[in-house]
Amino acid sequence: MHQCGWSAAATAKALEKDFPALFSKLHKGTIQRWKVKGVNQWTDKTLLNVKNQSVLEGSERFGILTPYPETIKEINTALLSLRMSGIPVNVSIGRSLIWAIVKERHPELLSTFKISECWVQLYYKSNLKWSPQKATRAAAHIPENAGELCLQAFFHLVYAIKWENIPPELIINVDQQGV
Repeated sequence: MHQCGWSAAATAKALEKDFPALFSKLHKGTIQRWKVKGVNQWTDKTLLNVKNQSVLEGSERFGILTPYPETIKEINTALLSLRMSGIPVNVSIGRSLIWAIVKERHPELLSTFKISECWVQLYYKSNLKWSPQKATRAAAHIPENAGELCLQAFFHLVYAIKWENIPPELIINVDQQGV
């Protein structure tokens, strides 16, 4: 930035030229948000992000994991496969999975780097274009043929009990109340 005379446009061009993989989509407006308005100085938030090696949002680069693209690919593959299998991938699950992969591949990183829930949310947003949301629930309504459906479920249960010779004392939670 000093070499470019604190010009956002010149800095964006220089960074794109020197580091095309990391800054190919960097815009001068982004750099202007990193600076204090009217002063040749970085904002406190920008300095903190650099210190913490925070995510460059939307860049698909993740500070401390940037030198390890294979690890990033492995994390993404694991998260996507969980999601494709129908498991809701919340921040806690993602954090555990990322921690396990980083611990296995690069345990030395965990001595200086904490995989926080906030970091995982940024990882989701920047790399996978996910925005973690609470799980949805089916609308609570009773279908028109509720009696028929209950009767069918009952006969399915009776058939399974008879066919598999299940003792009555092992039948619990039939109606989700422990009966």
